[in-house]
Amino acid sequence: MYQIILKDLQFNSHIGVFDFEKERGQKFVVDLILDLGYTEAAEQDDLEKTVNYAAIFQLLENYFAQSKVDLLEFACGEIIQEVLKFDSRILNVDLTLKKPQAPIAGDFAYMAVRQQRKRHNLVYLSLGSNLNDPVKQLDDAVEFLQQIPGISHFRCSSYIATKPWGKTDQPDFVNAATEFLYQGTPFELLRACQNIENKMGRSRIEKWGPRLIDIDIIFFGDLEINHPELIIPHPYFRERDFVMDPILELKRQSK
Repeated sequence: MYQIILKDLQFNSHIGVFDFEKERGQKFVVDLILDLGYTEAAEQDDLEKTVNYAAIFQLLENYFAQSKVDLLEFACGEIIQEVLKFDSRILNVDLTLKKPQAPIAGDFAYMAVRQQRKRHNLVYLSLGSNLNDPVKQLDDAVEFLQQIPGISHFRCSSYIATKPWGKTDQPDFVNAATEFLYQGTPFELLRACQNIENKMGRSRIEKWGPRLIDIDIIFFGDLEINHPELIIPHPYFRERDFVMDPILELKRQSK
């Protein structure tokens, strides 16, 4: 898990309930942690491959310069929404908003509100099997997938019979797609899918060969990942009707 940490950022703003807070303004301090899950900048020395923390700072500076809301809680919610909207590579946000000059009689360092929020990414998986009653294998995989923590609003396409791809001298496949919202990183989902494949008895012996179950991540929100373990969108999705036809069925149903 890669994190970008912005700590003790100081801004002047007119957030507050009282009229004098709106008029005079006061100092606010922000701690912000952004979970990226994975960043290509760890392997490529290129600013475009990561989230630009200078741009995040500017986003916060603009917000505090303009905001005149009453509550820290409301401000936290607005800021997190803007941060998640800023870059789809940000998966989770942990924000602490401190008010060191809160109008309270007493000795204290600050009053603060902390809010954490995880992005819900729309995910599409492709499922396939051509061994040991493929329909039952897909049924079992669908049941196991729904038990993965962080998955909600789960839907599955119709099952379709398809010809083998890449290596044709093997039994026909049964394929399907699933759609769901997921709170977590692409690599956490990859591990969960691999665990299901292993639990169901899949062996990775022959590329494009017969398989008991195959679960591939095709789309993960708007993310683009190019990693030795995981490429998103899936590199062959445009070439495989058995991948896209079930996904398009789900997309049509969503309209």
